[in-house]
Parts: sequence; structure tokens; C-alpha cells
Amino acid sequence: MGLVNIITAAATAAATAAATAAATAAAAAALLISNVLAERQTLHAALRQQQNQDVLYLQQQQQQQQQEQQQEQQQQQQQ
Repeated sequence: MGLVNIITAAATAAATAAATAAATAAAAAALLISNVLAERQTLHAALRQQQNQDVLYLQQQQQQQQQEQQQEQQQQQQQ
């Protein structure tokens, strides 16, 4: 009976170690996925902000060009 108990204890210990390792790996994978998703959200927000700044810049450039054209037209009309 002693040998059976030793084998059973060893098998139980091995199964416990394997389950612990699997749980640790699953937790690490979940953390990694969470970090990747958080980084993706951060990058997406930064991209949105940059796009908004680009649109604002282009709108300002277009407005400036329109003002310059209006000034040129006014100068031509005065001449």
C-alpha cells in the first residue's frame, strides 16, 4: 500500500502543478490581451486626435486661401 500512496501523491502533485501552470499561463495571456487592447485604444484615440488636428489645420488653410482670394478680388475691383 505504501507504494500506491506514493504514486498517488506524486500523480496528485504533478496534476496540481500542471493545473497551476495552466492557470498561470491563462492569467498571463489574459493580462497580455488586456494590455494589447488598452494600447490599441490609446493609439486609436491618439490617431483620432491627430486626424482632428489635421482637419482643423486644413480648414484654417482653406479659410486663409479664401481670404487671400477675396483680398485679391477686392484689389482688382479697386483698380
